[in-house]
Amino acid sequence: MNDSLSILIRKRDYTNAKAKCIEMLNTYPDSILTLGAISKLFLSVTSSDTSQAGMQELKNHYEGLILANGNNAELVKRANYYIQKCKVHLHDYTSALSGFQQIINQNPYNFEGLQARWDYMATSLLMQGQGGGELGISDGGLGISDFGNDVGQRHAFDYYDIEGNDDRSPYTKEQRQNIRKSINTAFEITKSIDEQWVKKLEDNSGSGDIKSQKQLNQKRALQQVIRTEKPKNIVEHMKIVQQDIHKVLGNEVKSKSGKESNIPLVFSLSQNYPNPFNPVTTIKYALPNDVKVIVKIYDILGREVKTLVNDFQKAGYYDAKFDGSNYASGVYFYRIEAGEFVQSKKMVLVK
Repeated sequence: MNDSLSILIRKRDYTNAKAKCIEMLNTYPDSILTLGAISKLFLSVTSSDTSQAGMQELKNHYEGLILANGNNAELVKRANYYIQKCKVHLHDYTSALSGFQQIINQNPYNFEGLQARWDYMATSLLMQGQGGGELGISDGGLGISDFGNDVGQRHAFDYYDIEGNDDRSPYTKEQRQNIRKSINTAFEITKSIDEQWVKKLEDNSGSGDIKSQKQLNQKRALQQVIRTEKPKNIVEHMKIVQQDIHKVLGNEVKSKSGKESNIPLVFSLSQNYPNPFNPVTTIKYALPNDVKVIVKIYDILGREVKTLVNDFQKAGYYDAKFDGSNYASGVYFYRIEAGEFVQSKKMVLVK
């Protein structure tokens, strides 16, 4: 079914592709291949029927998927994302912004949050009447500047009329509440998984795992860029997207020699290794910019024990060794100052 769907898409037979997507979603909702059918369904509909009725029907179908598969977190999240896309086509810009805002807030470490950030910016431009967009009825005629940060405080499903007065929705008040609950639960589950994965990467990178360090750098870069932003025009939007790509994927850009760039994306201080140690341990840190760096060791009373680094260093990955041969067993702290980046970690010397 998946292969035949791909062929239909390539042939631009969107009517049959739409039917095939719906068949897959109804028959095999738990298949990982079916997740792709959610986006292909959106492509099929927007390529063949962009009428208000067509988009409303598609939005209702995604909501029905969530109702029927509330325990499938990945399917719920994917369907919720395309519900926001449908709302943009329906000119429900305020509600779409609220939905993208929630996706951004709940996905600080992955590309779903980054994609929602770009969609949030594009939607804000449509509200300003740029990019071929126009103000929708649900805006109440307000411009984007009138909303400030209020959009970010609204729930992604506040657009539902919980009292059941929304003539466009085929679902009851209770069903709409269940949709909202399923989405919140899916976000909680996947955000917890992401946070656990980041913690694991921190532990592995602290043990000297280079692959984990690179993955952690990318996660931290995503965390830095994933936020709401309202560009003034399309040119600024494109510039921001290019900057995001560079920040997040910059460490994957290859030089002319074909070697990976050795420039980290963000400042970081790794856990020393080994820890506990006797008598020598290694402290690794990363600098995305040229900066004056100070690394010092302190005892448990906060007294300075030793200065390991006090120098101007170029961007890159560094390590400093601390020899505790002349010091007593106990808890020590190491602290880095690199421009505005300041961080401390604990280590234990055991003899």
